[in-house]
Amino acid sequence: MLTRSLLLLTAIIYCADLLKNPIGSLRVAVDYTNTRSKLVSGKSCDTFPWNFKCDIYFKICVTS
Repeated sequence: MLTRSLLLLTAIIYCADLLKNPIGSLRVAVDYTNTRSKLVSGKSCDTFPWNFKCDIYFKICVTS
């Protein structure tokens, strides 16, 4: 099974005091494909709909 995840994130960073004036922006585009449907350990994943091992999540933390 081909697992494809296309993630397009756009985040605008706001100053706490000036919420209407953005101080910057961050744009990230990620295209990820797991063609073998395998974990790093070599085990199969996503054999059942409630099995979330192949679901891809990205965290982006931005601090001042």
